[in-house]
Amino acid sequence: MHWKKVVDFEKMLGLDDEIATPFVDIAWRINKKNRLLFTYYNFDREQHLKSYPNPDVNEIYIGQDFNVGALSSAIAVIENGCVYFIDELLLDSSSTEDTCDELKRRYPNSKINIFPDPAGRARKTSAGGKTDISILQNAGFNVQARNSHTPVRDRVNAVNSKLKNARGEIKLFVDPRCKNIINSLEKMVYKPGTNVIDKDGKLDHMADACGYLIDYLYPVRTEYAPQEPQRWAFSGNNQKARRWN
Repeated sequence: MHWKKVVDFEKMLGLDDEIATPFVDIAWRINKKNRLLFTYYNFDREQHLKSYPNPDVNEIYIGQDFNVGALSSAIAVIENGCVYFIDELLLDSSSTEDTCDELKRRYPNSKINIFPDPAGRARKTSAGGKTDISILQNAGFNVQARNSHTPVRDRVNAVNSKLKNARGEIKLFVDPRCKNIINSLEKMVYKPGTNVIDKDGKLDHMADACGYLIDYLYPVRTEYAPQEPQRWAFSGNNQKARRWN
């Protein structure tokens, strides 16, 4: 059972969100038994939701996704290698300048390190024709961005590894008030039978924001086993290859 299909079904029936939500929650909990469908399969409310009432915000770290319809900022502090998402910002039909203004309003005395979507190097959402990343830099933020996108699978793996690594260590936590981050990490799925993320539910923006931060600071690198060099020779007139071990 796909939770999004239940959402669509409830809309067809004309049920409002208050009535439909319990059905949606039941659907994704049932579907969660098949964990392979879930993009962030390591996310677990019981393990990852953690209130952080008085964080040290002298320095904050922000993952930033650029989308005109939903500018998404995932705001974190980092302690001893653990990432604590303490706040979020989701602005509809807004500009990058609006995001900068709100972040400065919320954290006027903080050093702001921001890790944006690399596409912001070229994308221009301001009337003045400035790129999104240049706007962040002009706002006085410490901007760290890759020159190009990491493969989506690597970014997802980086987040899953921070949620729980092979040693069972949990190094990513989310404040319960960050509803959009929780929704994204909890309910994003792959399209059945593929490695393609299902974006129809519009859950990807905040998860991408988290991913840009985590992938930059804690990338998952694939290690390949070294292979012994092999020698080849040609035998006879037919030039068939023969390998010497």
